[in-house]
Amino acid sequence: MNYIYFGIFEFDGEKYEVTFPDLENIRTSAPTIEEALEQAEEVLEGAVVLYENIGKKIPEPCKIQTIRKIAKNSAKSFEIFPVRVNTKLALAKNTEQFDRKSVTIEHYLNLLAKENHINVSKVLNDALKEKFSLN
Repeated sequence: MNYIYFGIFEFDGEKYEVTFPDLENIRTSAPTIEEALEQAEEVLEGAVVLYENIGKKIPEPCKIQTIRKIAKNSAKSFEIFPVRVNTKLALAKNTEQFDRKSVTIEHYLNLLAKENHINVSKVLNDALKEKFSLN
């Protein structure tokens, strides 16, 4: 399932505190906004996957206007960002499962890979992770 929740990112002078008003007690923090976004994705992903696994009802996300009102009442300086979670992908990432695929590469590249003892599957895996910013 795909979910999008709005996170409130509040800077306290040292770090960004991230909360999700739709989900009780789901919060994280990081020193930079980039790290806070990464942490927010991870904590939200973990929470929603856990909710699904234990059968807890996953709340509907509030509208951005509601999140703004909540943020204005609780924070002086804040940003609001949508944070996306794909639980099917999250569960698949945490398994040791591999799919066998047949790929076509140019012959000379295959020869070079064999000569240099390069695992083409690993190179493809690494390239796809980089392409999708999963590193």
